[in-house]
Amino acid sequence: MFVFRATKSMNRQSHVAAICEALSVCAMCLSLSVCRSQKIASTPVIIFSQVPAAGSGAPDQSAIEGRVQGARTGQRIVLYARRYGRWGRQPYSGQPFTTIGNDGRWASSSQIASEYAALLVEPGYSPPELTESLPVVGPGVAAFAMVNDQGAPAVFSPPRALNFSGYEWAISSGPIYRAGSINSFDPSNVWTDANGALHLRISGSQGNWNTAELKLTRSLGYGTYRFRVRDISHIEPSAV
Repeated sequence: MFVFRATKSMNRQSHVAAICEALSVCAMCLSLSVCRSQKIASTPVIIFSQVPAAGSGAPDQSAIEGRVQGARTGQRIVLYARRYGRWGRQPYSGQPFTTIGNDGRWASSSQIASEYAALLVEPGYSPPELTESLPVVGPGVAAFAMVNDQGAPAVFSPPRALNFSGYEWAISSGPIYRAGSINSFDPSNVWTDANGALHLRISGSQGNWNTAELKLTRSLGYGTYRFRVRDISHIEPSAV
């Protein structure tokens, strides 16, 4: 009888210990789940409510507005407008930051453009004034949103690519600001022949010229790079 009762008592204790262990595991899982849910819920979101429409006849500087969900104290908005292949900080002249109201709303002005972007940035962040590629979410940037001139999410088609000399190059297209003026780039002005030589061409007519440009899709770093070209002495200096 003594042995039987002792075994029963031990089994009961083991059973209680197992229940307590299971409850501890469940509590831990629940705690992790709540923390994860809070982390997801606290991710900030930027929403545009008004943007200047291209071709609307509006003044060059027009209202741009929106709101932020989940912004923290001290964070601010940085606005960009895309014109001629590059992003310019907005407003074009003035403070680079747009403050966020207590209700999460923000408002500023912007140049008329084809696309607009808003960044939610941390205190101390220094935004570039002009850039071809916008900063991404990471150190200093808490959230990012981009729309077209109709307020819909902006979608960019990847540039046409070309393989030359063992590297991949992106071919420029459309009007792009270069060297102090707007240049029109036509992808058909770039090609390689059967021998692997690269050809760059200027096409069009007086007053309506299209040129060629291509860029490496990855950086090779600083150094000395050499290109071998055919005789270009007959080309006007302004064409090179």
